[in-house]
Amino acid sequence: MATTVLQMLFRLLNCLVEVITPGMNGEQLTDPSKIKTTKDLFRRNLIDRAIWPSFSYLAEIIADKRKKNDPGIDPRGYVRDPSNGQVIEHITDIFIRTMPNVFDAIDDGFADGHLSVEDQKDIINELQKILEAERKGILDLKPGPVATAIYSVSGFDMKGFLSAVTAKVREEIAEAFIPGLGVILKVYDFLATVSNGINLAEAWYDLFNLNTKYEFRINWGLKLLEMSPAVLSNKPQMTPIEIKGIGICPRPNLLDDPIYPIIYFKDKLTGEDVTLEIKNRGSLDDSYVTRNNCTEVTVFIPASFMALMKLDSQVTVEFVFEDEVANSETQNTSPNYLTFGDGLMISKVSPNPTFIDAVIDIEGIGFSYINNENIVTFFDKFNNEVRATVISSSEQILTVKVPTGAVSGDLKVNVKELEAVTSIEISQTEMIFTFGDNGNLEDDSFQVKIDGNQIDESLAGERERTKKLTIQPGEKRVKLIGITVPDQRATYFICFSNNVDVLSGITSQKVDFPEGEQFEVELVIKVNSDSVSAPVNCNYHSLQSKNIQRLNVD
Repeated sequence: MATTVLQMLFRLLNCLVEVITPGMNGEQLTDPSKIKTTKDLFRRNLIDRAIWPSFSYLAEIIADKRKKNDPGIDPRGYVRDPSNGQVIEHITDIFIRTMPNVFDAIDDGFADGHLSVEDQKDIINELQKILEAERKGILDLKPGPVATAIYSVSGFDMKGFLSAVTAKVREEIAEAFIPGLGVILKVYDFLATVSNGINLAEAWYDLFNLNTKYEFRINWGLKLLEMSPAVLSNKPQMTPIEIKGIGICPRPNLLDDPIYPIIYFKDKLTGEDVTLEIKNRGSLDDSYVTRNNCTEVTVFIPASFMALMKLDSQVTVEFVFEDEVANSETQNTSPNYLTFGDGLMISKVSPNPTFIDAVIDIEGIGFSYINNENIVTFFDKFNNEVRATVISSSEQILTVKVPTGAVSGDLKVNVKELEAVTSIEISQTEMIFTFGDNGNLEDDSFQVKIDGNQIDESLAGERERTKKLTIQPGEKRVKLIGITVPDQRATYFICFSNNVDVLSGITSQKVDFPEGEQFEVELVIKVNSDSVSAPVNCNYHSLQSKNIQRLNVD
């Protein structure tokens, strides 16, 4: 059956790419088509949210002066001939043509599939130059290339208009560019202070003043990425599996009813196969339940097919969506095929490596649905058993919390008289902290200790000093001790990466203490097993602000 236009359009909704207009989250892209698509989204959103607002205000003023409600640009963004209303050129093409340096900077930034901080600063810098030049051009009766192009295309004499209006009106028009310039400069200043590891959404959020992130879904084909559990019990019962993939969302027909993929299971050992036709009308056996933006789906292997499986069977999974086919073996899905076993087996632990207090999933077969019938054991550095808490359980998956004291090595599961053993890596995590002198006088220096161990120390008057260290998760006692505090007034600050919670203590203050005593302050923190960022919520003044304060005091 031929693919309908509606179905082709909906196929664009099958893969999620998140663009924080116009910044990005995610791994570096390598596929040329993906780089081009993401770059086009970036350019369009830069125009929609940063460039056009200033010029649209200019268009409104001109429309008012012409006693018309129409500025010559239709809602789709096309500039139209005022004499006959015919489309001449899209506003996007005009911006690209008249701002070559901005769009060259975007092309350069996307050349390797990832926008670095320096790339983004280059783009912002070029955009700042353009808007400032346009603003000055209006005041000097010499319209810039962008404004001239927009309104000459639409048959409007921009220069003549500016010459005819009062200086006050020209200033009013020029002021349209001021807010945009202000936030662009703010973003540039922000970018100058961060590293490539920082999430830049905050800076771009300020530029566009958005409340939400824009999401674009792009068709990158039908793919099966991962299947779990990898090992199934060969019991003759209907068995659920979870599949992660791309393009696996149901698609609507002309009546807006969902179309589901046809799913084929085939045993490489025996040649047995079965076709699963999804109806999704309330019965588990032909259900199709999606999650996580349609990147995961749960389906059930029929009991009749499971009854034919052998211990050495290898079952491939294939999705067919109209003219698209995704096969677990040919696409190198993880794993390529489903395998089978009996008794108690562990097939996978995720995530692995993991951390103390982290929650992990143990996949396999032969587990009990009753939590306390599953005995999960780790080992400490003395090879003593450390029992874990089982949070939830099914016959195929145990969810447990990694206990305090566990180290890398064996992980053991016992269910009644059966036992299965696998290996696990317990990693330490990282934390970053910044500390320093926060006073008007640059005279204090401090030492930092964590749980009694000296970690770092600053020089006298050092405004900020940053330290990154590897550490076991959990509660820690942090002491900030004065090394040199000559005026008996300690002014300090300390702040931590976002995987650290401050449970008690003050992170920034001014403390007077008696002569002859040593300054010391203690905080209790909790280090969590999360990804690490630069220190956040740092309550200190920049050196520039301190100089201003000093001048005011003097």
